[in-house]
Amino acid sequence: MDNIIENEDSLDEFSKDELYDNSEIYQISTYGTSVDVITIYNRLQKGRYYIPEFQRDYVWKTIQASRLIESIIMGLPIPAIFLARDDGQEDRHYIIDGQQRLLSIKKYYNNEFALKNTIESINGKKYNELNQQQQNRLDEYTLQLIIIRQEIPDDNNDSIYKIFERINSSGTKLSPQEMRTASYHGEFNKLLHELTLNKKWQRFIGTKNNRKRHEELILRFLALYFDLDNYVEPIKHFVNVYMSKNKNLKLNSKDEILNIFNQTFDIVDNFLEKEHICLLNNSRVNTQLLESILVGIAHNINNKNFNKSDFLVSKINKLKKDIASDNFDKKDYWESRRSEREHVKGRCEYLIKLFSE
Repeated sequence: MDNIIENEDSLDEFSKDELYDNSEIYQISTYGTSVDVITIYNRLQKGRYYIPEFQRDYVWKTIQASRLIESIIMGLPIPAIFLARDDGQEDRHYIIDGQQRLLSIKKYYNNEFALKNTIESINGKKYNELNQQQQNRLDEYTLQLIIIRQEIPDDNNDSIYKIFERINSSGTKLSPQEMRTASYHGEFNKLLHELTLNKKWQRFIGTKNNRKRHEELILRFLALYFDLDNYVEPIKHFVNVYMSKNKNLKLNSKDEILNIFNQTFDIVDNFLEKEHICLLNNSRVNTQLLESILVGIAHNINNKNFNKSDFLVSKINKLKKDIASDNFDKKDYWESRRSEREHVKGRCEYLIKLFSE
């Protein structure tokens, strides 16, 4: 299948990065509060509680949503909703966990569905068809909200990613980039999506953008280009921290990012094909090869040799033959899924030097 990409963060099995994490200990402040359903609905309507654009679509069936409303009217307990305060906006919070429940409440108040397979007294009714007592029970029911804020370290929001990762560890597991988009939504996230629509990128990568996989590949390239010297393993943590620090494009501006991305892909579009980012005898894109080639090009963007038709291709083909050889002592940089500093920094620096000639 042409949409499979080899990398450390496999969607189908635990990767080394998922099992090994040397990130710091966090100091997180949390507090719980109880808010009645009608207030929550009003805050959703006003955007004070909002669902980041990362989030998956509303997927609950009418029966699932009906069971929630039924439980509330019956006075049964509902799991707590997890929220995080939006940076610099005390009155706005984004939803970490509880999207389907909150959207179901919002849709029911907006009379978008009638209850199905519930107790007889409310079955088949939309909100405006409930009697006053039933509406009151729904309106006045209080939901538990857990508000989360990371205090230490204060230069990134990596703990929000980890909280989201653990909350969503069962069922259909979110991809690493889906969770990053949840945790670090902002202008940088919007820009990453815009870059995936670039025609030169799409032609080159030659795969479908399943579950924000393209955003992740571009993020890895940008993080390694702008911050390679500060690389700290594992790579999942490294790109988490970079995306968090640059969520509002204060670390690296939109102009900076567009400039290096566009210049890099002007060169790529002229000389490279998807086959050049696949190892020999393999039709799958190799993430390690992709990111090191892009970083190598970006760091040598003014090398006039890039204008020669065979410069890039000959060097990449030679590297791929070396990787396939048992005598090449650095082959593990591209063939393994290890993300220690030696491997990640080593393969990028190898290509930077290779393309500097």
